[in-house]
Amino acid sequence: MLGIKYIKWDYEEEVRINVNVENGNLIKFKKQSLSGIYFGLNCENIHQKEIKNILSQKGYSNTLLYGTQKMQRKFKVDYFPLLT
Repeated sequence: MLGIKYIKWDYEEEVRINVNVENGNLIKFKKQSLSGIYFGLNCENIHQKEIKNILSQKGYSNTLLYGTQKMQRKFKVDYFPLLT
């Protein structure tokens, strides 16, 4: 199931996929297809660490990770690369 995105952010060429991992129906894709993961403002560090561990264990060494911070006085967020 693809997520819905605000039309003015279309330039980002982002794909959103929601997966129910509890029933085991995962979407298969090539490892090189996952170029980056952007953690949202409310993503807790414990979840970020868990995702980093999974990526490392599964061989996603080329996937870049980004944190998010709210920009002051603007309705906008800024992304920054995370150290792995």
